[in-house]
Parts: sequence; C-alpha cells; structure tokens
Amino acid sequence: MAIRVFEGAAEKPDVQVEMGMVGNYQKIEFSGQLIYGQTEKAKQIILDNIREAKGYFFDVRNLSSIDSTGLGMLVTIARRLKNTDSRIAVIVEEGMMKEIFTMAKFHLIFSMVSSEAEGVRLFEGGSRPNLTLDEY
Repeated sequence: MAIRVFEGAAEKPDVQVEMGMVGNYQKIEFSGQLIYGQTEKAKQIILDNIREAKGYFFDVRNLSSIDSTGLGMLVTIARRLKNTDSRIAVIVEEGMMKEIFTMAKFHLIFSMVSSEAEGVRLFEGGSRPNLTLDEY
C-alpha cells in the first residue's frame, strides 16, 4: 500500500512523499523541494505512517532541492526510528544532491546507495554506518 502526501498547491506541489513497502523494508520517496515551509506537514504524515520494518529507505533521487530544514527532517525521522534497531539507507544518485548529503556528513550516519537493490544487499550483509545518530 502506498501513501501519497502532497504539500503545497494542488496543481504544483512543492514536495511529494510516497511511502510503500519493498519486501521487508519501507521506502519513503521524496520528490520536488524539501525546503523550509514544506517539511512540517510531510514529517508529521511520515511519522504517523511509519510501519515496522527491517530497514528504511529515504529515496531522494527525485528531489530538485533540499535545505537544512529538509536535512533536519530526515535526521528527526531517523531519531524516531533508532530505537527499532532498523537500518536506514539514503538512495541518491551522483551529482549535486549527493554532494549536499556528503557536505552534511550524512554518509557517516546513513548508508548511501544508488538503488533499492544495493540497499537490500547492504542491509542483508549487516553493514552499518560509521557513526550512530547520537555521535553525529
């Protein structure tokens, strides 16, 4: 079952969130702009609809922009999930978005992968990021 969240004007949403299961893992897919003024409602709906899973994917391949509030929202969601001992991977392609995540040092707390399949292999192999959220 997929859940869609549309934030902003109906004809041109600023951020879109789709949630669904990929096997034993929940995928949260973002598109549009995850920026100030667009994150609060999306965050609440995501937190209200998180399912228990072996791991979680934050798919940001379709984001056109993200700012510090968008990055902070991802950390907030991850902090809510940390007690479940589930792993989190960010699906991101090479380019500007990956550079932003690297500058924010997200590669230290999240596994950075280019596809769901790569993330599943990583999760099943037991790989963990370098830092915990508390150390970040």
